[in-house]
Amino acid sequence: LPAHKAPGPDGFTAEFIKACWPMVRQDFADVFQQLYDMRGRGFARLNQALLALLPKRADAASFGDYRPISLIHLVAKVFAKLLSLRLDPKLDRLVSDN
Repeated sequence: LPAHKAPGPDGFTAEFIKACWPMVRQDFADVFQQLYDMRGRGFARLNQALLALLPKRADAASFGDYRPISLIHLVAKVFAKLLSLRLDPKLDRLVSDN
């Protein structure tokens, strides 16, 4: 996960998780196991984002002067990354060229 990113609704940053990994590793494993057992139905709770508007310049006055970013739960980011790494070798068989 990229470092130096703003936290999402859960308040956790990648730096925090990396620094505390020995303490939170089992918690992540438990959450992922619950998501698996529930066939992903619990993911809706993690699929929330905070929308923030960052000014592109100091004198921002209109909507076009802002850049929107969405901040998502770190657990959701880790889960999505894990899924993408596991699916990547199988995508050619799962998705057609059309």
